[in-house]
Amino acid sequence: LQIGGWSGSNTFSGLVATDTSRADFVATLDTALTDYGFDGVDADWEYPSRAGATEDFDTANDLKNYLEFFKTLRTKIGSDKLISSDTSSGPWVGADGSASTDLSEFGDVLDFITIMTYDAVTYSAAATGPNFALDSSCAPSTQQFSYPAAVKSWTAAKFPANKIMLGLASYGYAWKVRSALPFSLSLRPPTLVLARIMLPCETRAELDSLTLVLMGSSTCRSTTSRTAAASTARRRASTRRRVAP
Repeated sequence: LQIGGWSGSNTFSGLVATDTSRADFVATLDTALTDYGFDGVDADWEYPSRAGATEDFDTANDLKNYLEFFKTLRTKIGSDKLISSDTSSGPWVGADGSASTDLSEFGDVLDFITIMTYDAVTYSAAATGPNFALDSSCAPSTQQFSYPAAVKSWTAAKFPANKIMLGLASYGYAWKVRSALPFSLSLRPPTLVLARIMLPCETRAELDSLTLVLMGSSTCRSTTSRTAAASTARRRASTRRRVAP
């Protein structure tokens, strides 16, 4: 049973704020687990202690209250049910407003977490980039997101590595090219893919009107140059056949 979400976490802070509110919340969840046969609870409060899609947060108390909620839930549903949480790419924020350095108690009560390793670069970004990078060593300073960095940040906060899962995106983003500049051959433009069909470099005016997914990094060649290359290959093959003993 998953609870919360990007736009569904606006009441989390209040629900876990006191012993009474936590007990009521846990009792409701326990009833749902029993009535519908769920095998556990996945709490998707993505940004405790700070604003996500909501302004309902309490920086000074959210994280400790969240931990108490998980402890209360574990006591209520027992060890045979799963308790997990979806998390930001970096450790949850503590009472001082910075990333927590000790989340070991969460590791004691949770079966696993799923780090939201996606949407590091979206359609609203100023520059294109991977949804979430395998490595960020060559990325600009504004795009320092990668799978290894996310995992290392959580293990550095003392969360057990064997309880970390990655949430992988099965989607991508597209950008509409508004300028001919990306197609300058001197810039080694990316391969252009439209509906999964490799396109030759047509006129810039035509390319400007297309919505393209930018992938990889290879030099774009014109239809004429491709035809010439194929013709040269055929001539060489024919020459080899004539001189063969």
